[in-house]
Amino acid sequence: MKNMTVEELSGRYAAGERDFAGIGLSYISLQGTNLSGINLSGADLYAAHLKDINLSGANLHSANMADILLEEVELNDANLSGANLNGATVRNSSLKQVNFEGANLTEVCMDTVDLEGANLRRVPPLDESSFYRCNLRYVLVEGDSLNGCYLSSTIMPNGDTITNVLAE
Repeated sequence: MKNMTVEELSGRYAAGERDFAGIGLSYISLQGTNLSGINLSGADLYAAHLKDINLSGANLHSANMADILLEEVELNDANLSGANLNGATVRNSSLKQVNFEGANLTEVCMDTVDLEGANLRRVPPLDESSFYRCNLRYVLVEGDSLNGCYLSSTIMPNGDTITNVLAE
């Protein structure tokens, strides 16, 4: 895995390159950048801090995003299937229509996140995950995926608003 600096990533993206599959970006801090349509499949973004970033349409299939901090991020229509988001924190972000199929979302904390229409099929149970002021309307879930997570002021897939509940 090739490690890359923020400057190198930004420069190559600005020059038109979009394929950054498998690169190492752990612990990076990136703010105020448009990276829409980027391919970061298999990339290592462990403990990265991304703020005010547009990653709409990005491919993050099987990316390591454990302990990542995402603030004010647009990830609409992105592919996060098979990604590891264990311990991730997502705040004030839009993740509409994101494909999380098979992703690890254990211990994820989402606060004021729009997940409308996201695909949570084949996601392991969301043990110890938290959704505060989130929109889960039209989210695709299977069976007991939402069991074991904490929901507060969150709109559920059926449109009902749940307040202060440990889903069981």
